[in-house]
Amino acid sequence: MQRIGATFFHVIWPPFLFLPVGMLFAPDGRLDATRVPWILLVTQVLLAVCTTWLVRRGGLSADDLGLGRAALRPAWIYGGLALGALLAGSYEVALGPALDWLRANVGDVIPPGETRRALGAAIIPFAIANVALAPFIEEVLYRGVLERRWREWWGPRAAFVIGIIAFGLLHWAGGFFYIGATALVGALFLWVRRQSDSLHAAIAVHFSFNLCETSLALLRG
Repeated sequence: MQRIGATFFHVIWPPFLFLPVGMLFAPDGRLDATRVPWILLVTQVLLAVCTTWLVRRGGLSADDLGLGRAALRPAWIYGGLALGALLAGSYEVALGPALDWLRANVGDVIPPGETRRALGAAIIPFAIANVALAPFIEEVLYRGVLERRWREWWGPRAAFVIGIIAFGLLHWAGGFFYIGATALVGALFLWVRRQSDSLHAAIAVHFSFNLCETSLALLRG
């Protein structure tokens, strides 16, 4: 029961960081779309603080997290950069429009196209949060600290399922279908992490994906 409770806690606490930050930027309950990137930025900083604490509390080294020299595999890193760009292009061409279609025809808490408009409303804080911080912080937390813990507790298969659910829930503010989409993307990040035995490779995929996503948001204007 203790492991179940601890697992549930670690799945839930990162997504809930958005709540106090959201209330800070929208004390009257009305959230302006231009504030969303700032909420993301502040939340990423809080995630960084919490992740650093978990790493230190667990006494985890760079090798433990998959960030040591032995995990520097150039082929996987360069391949990860290419894979992330390909994934971002696929998201832009197919998955993003599919999410908008589902929102328009099935329904969601987020209107069609609103996520893209909100993220592009303030491009500088969005770029800092999405490119400079998220690929590193989220990979260390989910594919580093928590992946290691969940594999020890539940084994590789269950840990994989828990990991992709947890990563999807981190993006709950984008709506129900966005949770599913990011869970799928997170599954690919986790697959790369396991196949390469390197967190560097997972960071490369995540960084490339987010960089392309942010660039496309900038081009959309």
